[in-house]
Amino acid sequence: PPAPQLVSIDVATGDIIAERSFPEILDGSRLEHDPSGDHYAQYAPGVVMRPDGQEMYIAYPDSDQIAYVQLPGMNVAGRTQIDTPQASLIGRFLSLLAGKAEAKGGPTTRASLHTSADGSSLYYSRYIEQPPQNSDGTYPSTAVGPWLLSTEPSLHGVKQLDPPNIDTQRLFLSDVSDKYVFALRRSQVLVLDPGDLHDVSSYDVGTVFDLVVGPAPPP
Repeated sequence: PPAPQLVSIDVATGDIIAERSFPEILDGSRLEHDPSGDHYAQYAPGVVMRPDGQEMYIAYPDSDQIAYVQLPGMNVAGRTQIDTPQASLIGRFLSLLAGKAEAKGGPTTRASLHTSADGSSLYYSRYIEQPPQNSDGTYPSTAVGPWLLSTEPSLHGVKQLDPPNIDTQRLFLSDVSDKYVFALRRSQVLVLDPGDLHDVSSYDVGTVFDLVVGPAPPP
């Protein structure tokens, strides 16, 4: 596939203000080969913008590296290698999203980024599936993170978080408050502490497909 691009577009006119290609970042479906044969691997980088609109962060799906891009000129301000320990084995509680990729016939490597409301912190994680397939048709999976990263004065890892059995690929943060982080665990919506992601409270809502976090309604 062609190299992924970041494009800045004027919403009033539709004109392209700036654009930049990232040929070193894997994205989309790619034909690969291993001893078990050919397969199409799925790669998905993580992308998030600072709330002030000044920088974009891009997490590489195939390595623990994050590029930060100054907007709107699309200048790469730097790249940071996150010093993570060896990926640890995880259970299948992360298979909610992985199942969508498996249906396309290939393993998935995906990075995720989420930003705090003030832009001072990032939550980073990476989910990796690798061939060959298990006997049940799934792929062996490992995970890195989630990590709590500081963006000030420069992007660096603060600590690795240890959430109990939650889908770390799907954290939900409000853009107006840093008081809580939200996540999904099977049929529950979790309210988490932003400092270490421990459970503050939970609510069983049955099957959950998505979650939207906003400001509290007026009294």
